[in-house]
Amino acid sequence: MARTLSNWEYRQLVSEGQHLAGKHLDKVFEIKPDIFRLDFSTNESLMIHLGTCFYLTRDPPAAPMNPSAMAMTIRKYAGGKRLASFEQYKSDRIYIITLGSGHRLLIEQFVNGNLFLLDENNKIIRPYHFKPDSKHTFMVGGKYEYPPSASFNFPPTIDDWKEQAKDKAAATLPVFLSKWPIGKRYTDELLMQAGMAGKKVGEVSEAEAEKLLQSLAQMIINPQPRVYEKIDENTKQFVVFELSLVPLAEYENPASGFSARPFPSFSQAVEYFFAHYKEEVKDSEPPQLKGLRHRLKKQQSALESLEKEIVSKSAEAQQLETYLVPLEARRLELLAGAKPKTGMEEIDKDKKKWKIKIN
Repeated sequence: MARTLSNWEYRQLVSEGQHLAGKHLDKVFEIKPDIFRLDFSTNESLMIHLGTCFYLTRDPPAAPMNPSAMAMTIRKYAGGKRLASFEQYKSDRIYIITLGSGHRLLIEQFVNGNLFLLDENNKIIRPYHFKPDSKHTFMVGGKYEYPPSASFNFPPTIDDWKEQAKDKAAATLPVFLSKWPIGKRYTDELLMQAGMAGKKVGEVSEAEAEKLLQSLAQMIINPQPRVYEKIDENTKQFVVFELSLVPLAEYENPASGFSARPFPSFSQAVEYFFAHYKEEVKDSEPPQLKGLRHRLKKQQSALESLEKEIVSKSAEAQQLETYLVPLEARRLELLAGAKPKTGMEEIDKDKKKWKIKIN
């Protein structure tokens, strides 16, 4: 399974994007399904991989020749506008880019997440994926409903610890700390450094808890982005294994054979990691799985062909979308008894046809 980002890692990426406030959103591209490129007047691009990651880069992938319908819609409402804010919704993996016009791009970064263009009242102008899932129902013109989401201090305070520790004496520390989604790899590292790896909540004194939370706070305010690599014995090339915001003892040990590649920002580390990361493929797999993989490949090929066809018709689709709202409004006026405009409209009641001339 591909690496996903923790809440803390996303928070770091959002913090690195704060300097974009006040800058113009110049262009929007859909590079491929679920991958978007937002170009800002800083000569930087925000790359959005839905459900996987986002990051800032000065070397984005090439833009497609024909913009997709979603990209064109975002350009129509948000292109050229200043970025007012880039923030996280409460403590959920929902990230909101608000433009000076009041329009918002809402990015859902959980599994099967979506991208929405909203107006200033949180009404949906267009979703990227139109098909709702079991947890979300939406329609164009309807209001986006935020999922239930708790808020918490990050990093937690000793008072937060005490409040959460009530009746949880038997809970292990990794489970207890998951209340604050730091990320398992960082939680394990924190507990190992503190010598608390095997402890339960009830075994931790208040002084120990304060010291642990201080270490966590120091970890959060002092990120040291890096990617861990190892030389492949066959290809003699570096293979990436892990992405981290802090040094991890498991990989820092010289005997491990890993080397750490540091980066000035976490965005750069994320970009490098996902550009080079390859999931391990097992040499053998059941015949049934091979058959499913073959069918999936054929379906993906058919989907790519369909997407190319959709892109080729995007200009026509955008034109229809441009006139859809005023046409619908005019249709309702005619149904209410308004007279056709001479030379502009013709109505054939017998054939139930309406012809309209658009300048």
